[in-house]
Amino acid sequence: MRLLTHNLLACHAKACQTTSNNFPLILKDVQLELIEAEPNDTFVKGFLPKLDWPALVKTARSLGDTSLPDQGPDASQPLEDEALIKLLHHVLLEIHVVEGQMICPNCQHIYQIRSGIPNMLLAEHEIGNGDAKATQPGVTLERATPPRPSTIASFNPFGRDHSSFPPLCVRIDIRIRTSHLPPRHLRQASTATMASFFSFSSPVDVDVRLDAEDDRKQVEIKMDKAGKEKCPIYFDGESVKGSVSVRVRDGKKLVHEGIKIEFVGSIEMFYDRGNHYEFLSLVQELASPGEMRAAQNFDFEFKNVEKQYESYNGINVKLRYYIRVTISRRLTDVVKERDIWVHSYRMPPDSNNAIKMEVGIEDCLHIEFEYNKSKYHLKDVIVGKIYFLLVRIKIKHMELSIIRRETTGAAPNQYNESETITKFEIMDGAPVRGETIPIRLFLGGFELTPTFRDVNKKFSTRYYLNLVLIDEENRRYFKQQEITVFRIPEN
Repeated sequence: MRLLTHNLLACHAKACQTTSNNFPLILKDVQLELIEAEPNDTFVKGFLPKLDWPALVKTARSLGDTSLPDQGPDASQPLEDEALIKLLHHVLLEIHVVEGQMICPNCQHIYQIRSGIPNMLLAEHEIGNGDAKATQPGVTLERATPPRPSTIASFNPFGRDHSSFPPLCVRIDIRIRTSHLPPRHLRQASTATMASFFSFSSPVDVDVRLDAEDDRKQVEIKMDKAGKEKCPIYFDGESVKGSVSVRVRDGKKLVHEGIKIEFVGSIEMFYDRGNHYEFLSLVQELASPGEMRAAQNFDFEFKNVEKQYESYNGINVKLRYYIRVTISRRLTDVVKERDIWVHSYRMPPDSNNAIKMEVGIEDCLHIEFEYNKSKYHLKDVIVGKIYFLLVRIKIKHMELSIIRRETTGAAPNQYNESETITKFEIMDGAPVRGETIPIRLFLGGFELTPTFRDVNKKFSTRYYLNLVLIDEENRRYFKQQEITVFRIPEN
């Protein structure tokens, strides 16, 4: 049930039939889900005149979303504030109540919400104000007014005529799980709102521990806007083993349809609306269907797992390996993910020739540059020299930069992103004919990755040395040369 629907609902018990939305139904004991919806500005603008703004603000804030202002826009004027339209789109159409109750503050009647559907829309009776109160002497339950026999349409729990509503936007079923939030796919969802959502989303605490993870080297990876996460490093062919701890909250019981654990390798394209391409998937069953009343631990081991690609977190793409625990339930599954980081040692061919080229502008500039080799490991040193054969323009300074170029997708839907890793000034002032400028650039201080070429036919990452000369009129002359970067075992 969207908050849009909740904003329209009114208690239809006899005591409240004339109140309409004077008493907005209060949400209680809810489970929430954030489901992305296609933007539809026309719908939001058309719905504004029918919106109970104070009720919407109060309800959203009770769920942890404080993005809407106290005072709503003038419904008689066209809504042109794009920022407010996005906020309304998020609050009205992307916040879903999956389970819970709605309580009328006037008559205290309670309406149950199951699988996102309020029972008042199904013409079911409301329930008492808690099971304990319902069994006490002197407490009576008033049945909801049933629909009139003439037509189902006459049963109108909203208390308003909504025939003029614009068509609702299409729902896209992208479910956000508790352990991994792709921030690029969320719209206007504040950190506070996320925390509020996930505090209701899981009836159990799930923890994944890896064997000897404290003894492994860790890498700090930027996971989202909220911060970074440390991941243990694994290598190709290495087993992944550990244990899963499942603890039921508040002493309640958990009825499940089975617990499984997966080791997954996937490629995520950020521009492709969160589609994940799994190139590796191993599954083990931890528990068969049943009940759980106390904490339990489950051991797991994925032996000698082939991890053919190295982990990568780029601008438009992420290659990740992770462990996913799924507790299957009748309504919504409980999912917990734990990332690991994979390093791969793939040595380049033995040939590693030097790079030597002559470039220039006819009758103006002629230079020769040389690099000692074309393939470098991540802690290597680039050694070379620049030799000026002809100089007839006034050069102010010269710099060498390392550029990382990320290519994702395939033509015609191919995206290229270039990122300058570092700039290194190698000359300041005008050179003369015959002058030689030495180059020595240490790679160990930069956050480089190995060169990736056509990984799973999804993306490539290449590195280039970019030599730039700038004259006194700030004109730039440059020459790029691709190099190969690889990883070697650390001592």
